[in-house]
This record gives sequence, structure tokens and C-alpha cells, in this order.
Amino acid sequence: MSSPTAFNTLPDALRHHADSQPEKLALRYFADGEVLDSALNYRDLDRQCRAIAAELIAFKGERAILIYQPGVEFLLSFFACLYAGVIAVPAYPPKRNHHTDRLVSILDDCSPKVILTTDQQMSQSRTLCEDYFSKEQNALPWVATDSVGIDNSDDFVAVDLADQLAFLQYTSGSTGNPKGVMVSHANLVANFTMAESAYELPDNTHCVSWLPLFHDMGLIGAVMMPLFWGTGAILMPPNSFLQKPRRLLNLINEFAKEFPIGVTQPNFAYQLLVDQISDDALADFDFKNWVFAMSGAEFIQADTLSAFIQKFSVSGFDPKAIRPAYGMAECTLLSTCNHYGSYQVQAFDKNALASGKLTVSSQAVLSQSFVSVGQSIAPQTLRIVDPVSMAIKPAGEIGEIWLKGNHIAGGYWNKPEESREAFDAKTTCGQGPFLRTGDLAALVDDELYMVGRMKDMLIIRGKNHYPQDIELTAAKACTQLVRDSIAAFTVQSAQGESLVIVAEIARTERKHFNAQLAGAQLLEAISEAHGIRLQSARFIRFASMPKTSSGKIQHFLVKQQYLNEGLTLQGEWDNLQVQKLSPFAPAQTYADMSADQLLEALVHYFQINYGVELVAQSRLESLGLDSVQWLGLFAELESWSKKTLDATKIWQLETLEQLVDYLLLLKEQSTDNQSEEVEGFL
Repeated sequence: MSSPTAFNTLPDALRHHADSQPEKLALRYFADGEVLDSALNYRDLDRQCRAIAAELIAFKGERAILIYQPGVEFLLSFFACLYAGVIAVPAYPPKRNHHTDRLVSILDDCSPKVILTTDQQMSQSRTLCEDYFSKEQNALPWVATDSVGIDNSDDFVAVDLADQLAFLQYTSGSTGNPKGVMVSHANLVANFTMAESAYELPDNTHCVSWLPLFHDMGLIGAVMMPLFWGTGAILMPPNSFLQKPRRLLNLINEFAKEFPIGVTQPNFAYQLLVDQISDDALADFDFKNWVFAMSGAEFIQADTLSAFIQKFSVSGFDPKAIRPAYGMAECTLLSTCNHYGSYQVQAFDKNALASGKLTVSSQAVLSQSFVSVGQSIAPQTLRIVDPVSMAIKPAGEIGEIWLKGNHIAGGYWNKPEESREAFDAKTTCGQGPFLRTGDLAALVDDELYMVGRMKDMLIIRGKNHYPQDIELTAAKACTQLVRDSIAAFTVQSAQGESLVIVAEIARTERKHFNAQLAGAQLLEAISEAHGIRLQSARFIRFASMPKTSSGKIQHFLVKQQYLNEGLTLQGEWDNLQVQKLSPFAPAQTYADMSADQLLEALVHYFQINYGVELVAQSRLESLGLDSVQWLGLFAELESWSKKTLDATKIWQLETLEQLVDYLLLLKEQSTDNQSEEVEGFL
């Protein structure tokens, strides 16, 4: 790999690789996870980026919204923005009743000067956006980058990118106040350099990834880093993996014959592979050249890593390849990582943990295990700080993670006060400025152990959600609850991070409050608005929510009361999903199925797996399935029917009867599966 210190920006690196290794493949994209859809070598990647950049040069220094389905077209547009000095702003393509509010919030915040997309996406999105956009936003020019001719590359003149912003990474949920993390070219190079030293990868290690390209872990970790180093990325859309996780293993198995392979993904994806790959399939794989398996973006479970190693070591997977890590968009991507072969799990005393300390324990009954996310990566400075007194904590004591280094982003776009609070913190002894992460952890023998979040973001399926977004949705869904006394947080479960709601019942509603009805209302609303599944709801007495003197909910204390059964309960609701889903396997074949028989089979599937009784007109949102669970059902239906389901159409179905009608329609026609970004990790 070329030394990262040789390049000042990613465009510098891509231009270098285009000259030094023009025929080497930089990107391979498998649109369905199985058949190669497109491949670009470094020469053609550079030429196409320069061609699009020539069209964008008039917008140098301005913001450009990128609206694309997952794929190479998005990456070409994003890289072209970097070439031209345009500040790229990735966004989800809007869908009817979905993503549009978030897109408008981002536009309101960053005031872009242009919208970039493909010709097909423009025809789908522009009309949909007209009713939501302001007059000024509807006047923005749209540029279809896939219509730009390759000959335009000769018109591009390189621009000075020193000290320039590269892109804005928006981190907030759908209804909250969006915050765009300002990532510069210098931030990127600093983090690329840190990652190269921390990863210690063999030469020519390629990344295989299904991660969404609109998030930092997928965009930076799975694509930008390997391209900066001159290796390559092998990609598929999230749907393809989530519908059939084996597709990822097939690609690893195929390309590991040519070069070392690295994979970066959240904990839930490793668990998905453990659960859904049969033991009989293990003989099909040779994973001896799978040299890097990073776990990050959500809480890492020791049981998941242990089960993964135990299962896939039969296929040659080396446990030394497991690399737990920690990072966030505000520090570009990466902050800590384990060295090769050094990942650790440690048991700590529960009583000491409750008092804010991590003390090693040998008594299993009285201890709780945590996975180390590694050591701070040089030249970064990492401190554990008391979030109230701002004093640096000694080793073993729990506090907030504070970070300092050239990889720390420049703050939040157009939010000076929030930026100062988060990015300009100083300790009582005058050290700083630091980034305050909001994450709670302790250092034990220089290993970082995460214990939770101090406030704000929840991480479910690897995706960030702000609790206030979910709490607002809950308040609108059930008017019997006290609007400002609803707390959303996550707890560990067999399925990973699971969502819990604790809410006060209004004083006037307590006599006729129905907890089961309220829970069902919350389940449906949260699933529809956020794409995540509510696990539990606890309804408590009016005025019993723990709050600060200024009236803010003490989320950490509420969570502790929930875990210790210390809430003043007046009602409770729990999700009845079984831990391991039963397959969709009706006795009749697809060809012989009538509408009534198909409806009966689906009703039975949902009843045994999710504990709900449905009828034809039942709304699908009432199930509260998250996107990963929906895609699991899609995969079951595809396997049973031997038909390809159009995910775009299925997301728009409202009732169980409409799902039945769609499946019956497939008997008479074939449809092309359209790859589309999903929520969830997502």
C-alpha cells in the first residue's frame, strides 16, 4: 500500500493510483449481492470523477445534496464533489411518507446550491419533493451525473483543497434538529493514517462490504480508506445482505482466493451470520485469508463474537482477525481499535460498576462482562473525564470519553453553540480543546471498555437515533401519555440493542388506561416513523419520572430503575416475538395457493413468530417490524415462491390483504428486484 503521508487529500491519492496502477480494479459492485453489476479500475474511476467535477466546478465551496440509490453512481458523484471542492451532503432518496421530512430538514440546515442524482432517480424524486420543498428549494438546479460525458474529464482543472471541507455527515434522526458534522480533507487523511497504523493489514487487503454508503462506517471505512491506500472495495447493497446473509460469505470466499479480505460491520451482522448460516454450509467456505473482521457502530456483545469464532473456525476463520473498535462521525470515523490477535473480554464486579468503577472480578454470578474496544490510536489523545466536574478520571473509573487530534471534525454546520459545547471542552487542569463524545467508559490496563451512553443518541442495528425523536413519535401516537414525560432508551437483549419506552400516564387518564392498547399504538407508530421495533413499554404514575431540577428527564436513572424494577408501574407491555423465527412454510405450493390460503398462511406466520392475531385489513405497521425483520420475511417469501420481490413496492403496501394481492400478482409476471437503502442498521 502507498504511504498515506504521501497524499494530502483523497483526490490526490486517486490521481496517483490512476497513474501508477491504472488497470487495477478499485470498485466492484454486486447489485443483487451475487452477479457483478459494475467494475471500475483506477484510471476509469479518476476519469469519471474528473468529468463530473468539471460540471460542478461552478459550485466550488457550496453544498450539494446527493440523492442516490446505493451504488457506484453515488460514489462517483461523491468523489467528484471532493475533486471540485464542493461540499458533499449525502441523503437518503425520499419515498412516499418516508425520508422526506429528514431531507427537508437537511436542506433547511445547510442551504445547498445544487441537487445531484441520476436521471432515473430525478424522475422519481423531483415530483415527490415538490409538495414538501419551499419555493427556494424547488428552484434549486438538479444535475443528473450519470448523463455527464466522459470526455468532460479533459476540461477539469484541479483545485486547491487545502483546509477545505470535504462533506457534511448528518447524524440526527428523522424529526429532530439535524446536525451536519463538518469533515474536512485534512480530517480524512489524518484518520486514514491512524487506521493504517492501527489495522496493520497485509498488502493489497480488499474490503468486502454491504454497509450503507450514506453513513460514515460504510462510506469512509469500507470504501474511502481502501481506495486511499490503493487497494479496492467489493460492495453490495444492504438489502442483498439482509435478505440473504450468505451472499457476504460467498463474496469473501470468492475473493479471498485472490487477496486478503477485510470486513467492517456492526455486532448484529455477526449474530445474523451465526443464526442464519447452517452448519452444513460451513464446508463450502475457506476463510483462511479473511484477515480483518472489525466490529463497531453499536454495543459489542462477547457472546456474539464467541459464537461467531466457534462457528466459522471450522471454515478456517482465524480468531485473531476479530477487531472490536470504537469511533463516531465527529472524529471522522475511527478512535480506538484492538491490535491483531489481542481482543479481550473482561468480567467486572457488578457492585463496583454501580458505583462508577470497573474492578476485575473472578466471581461469575456477581460480575458483568465487557468487550474491550482496544487502545487509543496515536497520535490521538484520549481522556476519561468526569462529565460534571471536568476532572480527568484515573484508570478504572467510569467517565465520559474525550478525544483530541487532527481527525476531530470542525463542529456542526451552522450550529456554533452546539459546536462549542461538543468540540471545545477543556478539563479542570486546562487540557483541551477536546471532543465530548457523550459515551461512558473506563480505561483498564490501557484497554477501553464501553459501559453506556451519557445522553442523546441510541444505537440500534448500527444506526443512530435521537431519543427525543422517538419520544415525540410516542407522544403523538398515544395522547393518554404526558408529552414531556416519555423516556426512550436501549437495553441489551438476545436480539442486541432493544428499544424501551417509559412514560407517565396523564392524571386524568389513569382510571381507563389500557396498557396493551397503548403498547400496540407505540409499536406501530415507532416502526412506521423510525424503522425500529419496540421491545417493551412501561407506564408509570403521573409525576414519577426522574428529572433534573431544570425539568430534563434523567435517562440514565430511568434506565437503571427499569433494569432494577424500581419504577412506579401502572401498566406494562412487552413484545412477544420469539427468539428464533420459524420459517414461512405452508403445506400448499405457491402455484396452488388461493388468496384465502395465502392469507391464512401469513396470519399463522405472524402469530407464531410475533404473537399477534391479524385479519385481512390489519395494517402492516401494527406489527412494528424493523427493516431487518421485514427483509427476513422477504427472503422467506422469495425462497418459497421462487420469485423476485420488488422491495420498492413492498415498502408501500399498507395492509396484509395488499401483501397477499401482490404475491398473487407475481404468479403471472416477473419483477426485477430494485436495490434500495433500508432503515435499521441502516
